[in-house]
Amino acid sequence: MVLKEGEYFNPNMIDRDRETLKEFYQALGYLDAVIHEIGYKIDEQAEQADISVVVEEGVRTFIHRSKSAV
Repeated sequence: MVLKEGEYFNPNMIDRDRETLKEFYQALGYLDAVIHEIGYKIDEQAEQADISVVVEEGVRTFIHRSKSAV
């Protein structure tokens, strides 16, 4: 993710992180993964942002080579 702990929060980066997370889950075999929501709550007094992500992974896909394959 572009948004990292300890760095400045830029809400404009959320859509970019949505795509990054989707690609990450797809690389793990979750081909139908959906990032439903990326929410955030800013605590100005503590100078921090809490970020929450709602992910629906779906079914994980595995590729197997059959024993008869060369």
